[in-house]
Amino acid sequence: MINDDRMSAYSAADWKSKMAYHVIGSAVTPLYFTTPAGAAGATVSIAFGDALQRSVDTWAWTLGNNMKAEADATANAGIAEYYLDANHQMRLMVDSWADGRADIDEDTKSGLKNAILNGHDRGANTTQKYLTDTTN
Repeated sequence: MINDDRMSAYSAADWKSKMAYHVIGSAVTPLYFTTPAGAAGATVSIAFGDALQRSVDTWAWTLGNNMKAEADATANAGIAEYYLDANHQMRLMVDSWADGRADIDEDTKSGLKNAILNGHDRGANTTQKYLTDTTN
């Protein structure tokens, strides 16, 4: 779910940067400057909108990348928080189950915690492999 939000933010960033590119670009690309008529009556038109468009290109690209970086930072923090919380909850589960049991000593409890944390890690790694986008 966290990565779904990240991908939605990526799509929004792409859309916003493309809209900015096209809206602003359509306004600046046709810009030109015409010099006043000289003694010979000739004028010179200098197109500068296309040069401005290159700046708009760079700005829109940077805008999209900045929005994606923000989405990455938010998602990465959420994923880290999720795993830290899950690890903490698993330790508590083992502790609460084992506390008060005469047949469970500290070494056994530590081994159970390691086993459940390793299983969680293995499951997360396997899931990531199944969910990895390999179409690119």
